[in-house]
Amino acid sequence: MRFLPLLALLIAAPLAAQTHRAENVRVGSSGMMGGVAGPYTLFSLAHNRVVPNADSASTAWDLAFRGTTVLVNGGTSGPGVGAARLVEAPFESVLLYTGDPLLADGENECPRGAGLAVCTGSGNGWYVYGERGVSPLPDRTLVVRLADGSSLAKVRFLGYTLGDEQPDGSRPRFYAFEYAPLP
Repeated sequence: MRFLPLLALLIAAPLAAQTHRAENVRVGSSGMMGGVAGPYTLFSLAHNRVVPNADSASTAWDLAFRGTTVLVNGGTSGPGVGAARLVEAPFESVLLYTGDPLLADGENECPRGAGLAVCTGSGNGWYVYGERGVSPLPDRTLVVRLADGSSLAKVRFLGYTLGDEQPDGSRPRFYAFEYAPLP
């Protein structure tokens, strides 16, 4: 019986509250002036995995990536109730979200006119273009309501790299990000 308090402590610990890291998430490219190539890469924050495109019409995914464009599964981009807001705060300091309402795709006004929850274009959303390519903006945290509406998560973009040219002439892109649930 002397182990019971320790067991109760372990059961009460929020195991799902840990930070997850996704690295080398391969995405299709998108080009300047609206050119696009390849489908979006769908990602489930709830299950920490890439979701097959066959599930695009479901709430199995929370975020979608193609080039530097990020979609949420809600509004004009999917059947879910997902929404998001990019906040100017370090990832570690976002422990709870009580700010402005989260927005689904189609509900936001963006400088480049896309109306996405996460605006595109250098300096308009999560990244800037620089001498070394695309770099995540420091102290920007994306707060996301999951597609099924069950919870919130916070996301920090860590990197975006351009892969080697493929035989078909395309150049894959790779995201690195970390995320954690929010209460």
